[in-house]
Amino acid sequence: MAMAGDVIETSFNPGERIIFIETTRDTGAESLKFEYVVPPGWFVPGHIHPHQAERHEIISGALWGRVGGEERTFGAGEELRLISEPRPALHFETFLESGFAMARDLKTDKRRAPRPLLRIFMLLDKVKDAVYPTGFRGRCGEPS
Repeated sequence: MAMAGDVIETSFNPGERIIFIETTRDTGAESLKFEYVVPPGWFVPGHIHPHQAERHEIISGALWGRVGGEERTFGAGEELRLISEPRPALHFETFLESGFAMARDLKTDKRRAPRPLLRIFMLLDKVKDAVYPTGFRGRCGEPS
């Protein structure tokens, strides 16, 4: 279980890290607050938070995204740093910790596609109340 100040990183995407600001323990699972730092060209596959509101505050960098069907670019710069706050926390903290742990040990093929897909799908099933993928298109700053 994460604690405020904990940092998690992955070698799968060098430079990507999460710094926990408020954990589910701090908020009674009402919310989770963390700083997300990602290198240029980073992307997150399309996803939905079916039972959460998600708030982001961009500290530095640029973020291209589709929110509510509308495409936008947020902020400006190179490395992206943002504060993210999903409410309620649900299983999102578990998703971050487990996902980053898997990514640290991740083996990929020559196209960087993940090999342990069963573990990934098991994690996604466990956290489906907090987040589930809708697609794998788009990159930060590069509309697909």
